[in-house]
Amino acid sequence: STQTKGLIRPYKVLDSDKSSCAGWQDLVRLSWRLQAEAVCEQGFQEDIQLVLFHPGAVHSAYCDGLPDAADYSIRSPFPLVHLLREVDVLRAVKSYPDAAEIPARNKARLRNQGLEACAARLKACRVE
Repeated sequence: STQTKGLIRPYKVLDSDKSSCAGWQDLVRLSWRLQAEAVCEQGFQEDIQLVLFHPGAVHSAYCDGLPDAADYSIRSPFPLVHLLREVDVLRAVKSYPDAAEIPARNKARLRNQGLEACAARLKACRVE
């Protein structure tokens, strides 16, 4: 069975202002609509989780503060809405020790690697 699905919105990231935080906020707003119309109104709120990734994604709700390598934990070469089945997420969380600590560990690892290394890795993933 298929465990996950991804919806990708490709565009030339480097030539577009949509790689900025404004583009990230646009994707967040789109996800609210998807959650309301495609998930909740269709009765799938117990079955599906939406997870967002974007080249300009930031953990700060207001896109303020200094650049943070931890933001690369939610970045991708293109805007992406990842659809996860709730049952699979729960199974993974139950099978992995200290699953609640994964986000903090990932952020710490990225901060240790540094902003330049994270930016270079993401840039290398882009297809021009």
